Amino acid sequence: MLTKPVNNPRFSNEALKASWDVLQAVVRLPKLLPQITFHHIKGHQDRQVAVDKLSWSAKLNVQADKLAGNYQRLSSHQNTPAPMIGGTHCHLIYNGQTVASKHRKHIRDHRRTKQLKTYKIQKTQMSEAALADIDWQSHERSINTFKDGPHIFLVKFLYGWLSQSVGKLVSRYDPFKYPSVCNPAMSPLKILSTTSHSPTHSIANGGP
Repeated sequence: MLTKPVNNPRFSNEALKASWDVLQAVVRLPKLLPQITFHHIKGHQDRQVAVDKLSWSAKLNVQADKLAGNYQRLSSHQNTPAPMIGGTHCHLIYNGQTVASKHRKHIRDHRRTKQLKTYKIQKTQMSEAALADIDWQSHERSINTFKDGPHIFLVKFLYGWLSQSVGKLVSRYDPFKYPSVCNPAMSPLKILSTTSHSPTHSIANGGP
């Protein structure tokens, strides 16, 4: 599956794909062991058959599932760098966390954060402390729940890029499909003040 990219350095962009460190190890490590054969084992067989009646390979699969599940339950999933798997050569660390996918996005976000912060403070006259109180992750998740049309409108609305009456544009959306757009009280985004043409600024719930 990944033999060609792993063996040929010309496919360097393959390393930008999600979970590349794990995938390259899956391809590379079996080559280091002699006489390796692979067999497909159907997962979750213990849901239909008692474990003691399963084959040895299926029992190992059940045990692996339990170990993985226990780790997920017990792990705090804190933002700490992941251990580097052999053959990976390098990791991208962003805010103390290993980036396993969307490397370009994280690099661009890091570069733009300072510029966006400066722009937001100048536009809204908010203090740095007030800006830091905003739950930006909830802000992003809320906007991403909208489809492309409402999404584009909402971003323009929040940043004051509308050239028409806000009320007229809002009324175009079905209140049953997009209640949080038509009724700001239902939205996790609070509009602090608006004019007839554009809002001055907005923040997420929990801000000052």
